[in-house]
Amino acid sequence: MLGKVMENNSRVTILDIARKVGCARTTVVNVLNPQQRKRYSPKTRENVLKVAEDIGYQSALMAKVIKKPLKHIGFVGSGIVGIDVPFMREILSGIEQTADEENYYLMVSRPSKEISNDLNLLTQEEAQKTKKLLNLVSSKILDGLIIDKSRFVYSQMESLYKAKVPCVFINGQVPTDSSVSSRPIYGQMYWVSIDHEHGGRVATKYLLRHGHRRIAILTPNISQYPPNYGAHMLYDRAEGYKAALKEEGIEPDSSLFLECFLTDRTTILDAVDKLLKLPQPPTALFAADDTIAVLAMNYLYRKGVRIPEDISVVGYGNLPAAFMAVPKLTTVNVPWAQMGKFGAKILISLLKGEKVNQCINILKPVLLEGASVTEQNGVNNKINQKG
Repeated sequence: MLGKVMENNSRVTILDIARKVGCARTTVVNVLNPQQRKRYSPKTRENVLKVAEDIGYQSALMAKVIKKPLKHIGFVGSGIVGIDVPFMREILSGIEQTADEENYYLMVSRPSKEISNDLNLLTQEEAQKTKKLLNLVSSKILDGLIIDKSRFVYSQMESLYKAKVPCVFINGQVPTDSSVSSRPIYGQMYWVSIDHEHGGRVATKYLLRHGHRRIAILTPNISQYPPNYGAHMLYDRAEGYKAALKEEGIEPDSSLFLECFLTDRTTILDAVDKLLKLPQPPTALFAADDTIAVLAMNYLYRKGVRIPEDISVVGYGNLPAAFMAVPKLTTVNVPWAQMGKFGAKILISLLKGEKVNQCINILKPVLLEGASVTEQNGVNNKINQKG
């Protein structure tokens, strides 16, 4: 509904609300006045306020007050920024740096901590969140948006596109030719994302170059995410791992592919135990998240398994957890902050009316060498005896 208000460029009036509710104009005036609304029943108050919000009355009111852009941009992130999602803090720092350099203020929207697998509930939440975002932009409180695509679905993108909201999507699965043909709006939006499949390849190829052939992967469990909500980042890392092995003529071994839950450390330790008890344990471990890598390394140390002498370990993300690893963790550096900077620069360029030549921008992770990997000399290790 807000999209229609913006497209038609019409002003919502108190009379519009009264007609939609089916009440007197005076009733609407009084309900919208916090000092007067107590005179009316809860049901009347609820009906009037809901209709006012739905048809964008607040937007129309603010448009009369705000005569020029406030130089405010919004960031819609995932999780509680900087606390539960470490990489989101890096993304946010990049956005903040660019906003400061360009003299823009940044407002941050933080979705609920829990990600529901109930698709009906998600659909309702998406509709509510999108309506709020449209309201903020149409009321000129925000000039544009940077959105974490991993928590944003097509219906939300469609609403923003139709309302002509300036926005840039980051951290999502970049659209392919087939997805653009089936969902044309994809090709009309601006994207900055990271090639996580490349990151998985980089990690696995590094271990292969060091002579390892039995390489295990321990990855966050994809099933903890509902469809289209961030799982692609994990899926792509695992696909990169498999592809690198196949390029060397090694068929991925299902016994070396284990999943765990980042929020439940016991699942990580249990997965490590399974690897240690294999008749032929791995000589190397690719942990698809630095948090998993550090917990696995600490557990291996307590069990008398030496790193890298008995098993080599590579992490992923170059997150703060990596700095707690002993020995220093070899990990894949993901350009989270650079993605945030790039996304903010594109958005601000759009707001300035500058031409942006490339709609889709993909950043590549690179390997950072530490001390957690050594050459595999072909001698049978003693992991299973120590475990």
